Amino acid sequence: PRAGRAGRFSWRPRLRGVLVTGALAAVAATAIVIRPADGPVGVDRELLAVFPFRSIGDAVAGWAEGVPDLLATTLDGAEGLRVADPWSLWRPLRPTPSARPTPPAPEEAARLAARAGAGRYMLGSVVDAGDSVTLSVRLYEVGRSDPVHVFPVSGEAGDLAGAVRGAAVGALGRLATEDRVVSPSELALAPTRSPEALKAYLAAREALRRGLLDSAALAIDRAVAADSTFVLALVEAIGIKSWLAYLRGEQYQGLLQLLSAAAPYADEAAPRTRLRLEATAASVRTDGPAAVAASRQILSMDSTDLQAWAGLTYYLIAYGWQVGARPDEAVAAAERVVRLDSTYVPGLVVRASLALRRRDSRDVRAQLRRLELADTSSAMAQATLAGLRVSLADDAGFRAMLPDLVQLPRAALPSLIRELRDVDLGRARTLLSHLQRDGEPATALLAAGELARIYMAQGWPARLDSMALLPAYRGEAKHLLLRAMQVAASLAGSNPGDNAARAAAELAAFVPMDSANDYFLTRPVTIYGWLVGAYNAAYGDTTLARRWAAVFDTMPVSGSPPEWGAALAADIDARLAARHGRADLALDRARDAFRLWSIHTDNTFEFLPEPGMRLNLAIHYMDRGMADSARALLTSLASPHGWYGFLTPRAHYEIGSLDLAAGRTADATRRFERALEIWGDGGPAAASWRDLARRRLPGELADDDDS
Repeated sequence: PRAGRAGRFSWRPRLRGVLVTGALAAVAATAIVIRPADGPVGVDRELLAVFPFRSIGDAVAGWAEGVPDLLATTLDGAEGLRVADPWSLWRPLRPTPSARPTPPAPEEAARLAARAGAGRYMLGSVVDAGDSVTLSVRLYEVGRSDPVHVFPVSGEAGDLAGAVRGAAVGALGRLATEDRVVSPSELALAPTRSPEALKAYLAAREALRRGLLDSAALAIDRAVAADSTFVLALVEAIGIKSWLAYLRGEQYQGLLQLLSAAAPYADEAAPRTRLRLEATAASVRTDGPAAVAASRQILSMDSTDLQAWAGLTYYLIAYGWQVGARPDEAVAAAERVVRLDSTYVPGLVVRASLALRRRDSRDVRAQLRRLELADTSSAMAQATLAGLRVSLADDAGFRAMLPDLVQLPRAALPSLIRELRDVDLGRARTLLSHLQRDGEPATALLAAGELARIYMAQGWPARLDSMALLPAYRGEAKHLLLRAMQVAASLAGSNPGDNAARAAAELAAFVPMDSANDYFLTRPVTIYGWLVGAYNAAYGDTTLARRWAAVFDTMPVSGSPPEWGAALAADIDARLAARHGRADLALDRARDAFRLWSIHTDNTFEFLPEPGMRLNLAIHYMDRGMADSARALLTSLASPHGWYGFLTPRAHYEIGSLDLAAGRTADATRRFERALEIWGDGGPAAASWRDLARRRLPGELADDDDS
């Protein structure tokens, strides 16, 4: 909880002025009116397409994308005008997947604008004039070969934002009619006045498009350092850092701080930017319904907005269980991203991952062909390509691939392991064994940790005892992570007996309750203390459990989530109440725990408190006949929403039980089979669950298995 600590988030407006040179002020003083004009059928006269400009002169080299991107952002939101998303619009202008877009000829621009449904489009140039910069802007209407307006706007050298705002004001004035008057003050303020910040921001977006996450992170840090009030850069930083954490197999950190930095400047941003910030803020707080709603609102303004479709795809995958979304809705959104820009590597990776999770070999082949045509230099692309190829290979082909898989960059391995684990647990185990044996020390430790998660999911807790003796787990109490998995699995019903008791005792010795505050900053008191308290509440010394609950209940409200201490205490209370047969109190306290621990991310580990809270509350809902509430929580713990070790087969089993009770035999069969894929060749701790799942397989499947 302390890792995500941030200040209070608010939407306080803080206006920043934009200084415009004298030449631009004269343009800004005019009244502006906008009205859709008549034109060809199938295009929208309120929709404007802005294309890359030509840059002339060394001082403005590299601004062919920056100027139109900034222009589009500045114009976006003026009443009576909408701007097509440049990044999806420009895809055909890239000669290769890794290339920058080239400025189009008017005929090509007209064709691309019409394809996007835009009735108007803008071309131009940015010219270095020594002590000033000049933007030459040409406005066209689809269906006319000559520009309807051509005008220059000059600004002082270094004040590119002022020149862009002048060009935006001039464009609005020339698109106007007498029906609608718009003041220049209605334009969004320039998102940044720092050329360095804008250049770094665009470099970060380009690196992200190519899947080069380390480069994207470095560039976006430069953008934020150059202008800490640059809202677009702060929002982009959240997305880039989230992707980087996901690729590395790490938890999200520091996102609330970025949100807090962006919030004071939200009201001065364009409507689309405000909605993007709203969706991002909701996502960081794991509020799926709000994130989905904000994304859909952006798409109602511009159905070609690549970022909105990409965001919606993620929200449906990560939080679709909160809104009752079907898996095919995420697939449809991901497909839209790829169709808008087939060079956008993150979109290709997500679409391919969904194909793998659906286990549709035909779709997997299609996504493999798509990704092979893109820029495959990034770790994320390499990991996904490997996952696709492994899923299509036969056993001999997979064995032949192993030496190359072991040699993949360290950054690609967490994603590859994630894909294999969800598709073929046996192959994931084989790969991890090779990585543990042949990989570098850091790779071997990663492989050992992921093997431990699989062993616990499959009911082999004793194997973790042997792993704890390996050199990789010596020093700094690293072996206690294995003990944490053993205890957490017992809370999910997947590790009964003495093994969990010994593990809980070892954790208790490492985080003594009477010294919890002393060790708080140097040892994982939150995780291990909760595990000890929850374990004793369910199986051990109830007095010790109550004392741990009291310790957590007195923790200060701070961090992320702020009421984590009260949440942990409520969870321990719920387990105590269940043990004593007080079902109503157990349900109430389990609800309190889930509510107080307000962050329900998809990128977490099964031995941490929050996923265990989800399962515990779901079981209480089932016991009380609240099937829909239970199903939503259980769905969050299973594919495609995530993989949570020993929690995932249990979630599949319980959803299958709900389906069977509702008469959905085919759905129940699929869920029991998914559970048995994990438990099927598992150890003694999974035996009882395996037998239950096999007995519950309906009809001929159960008969065949018994025979």
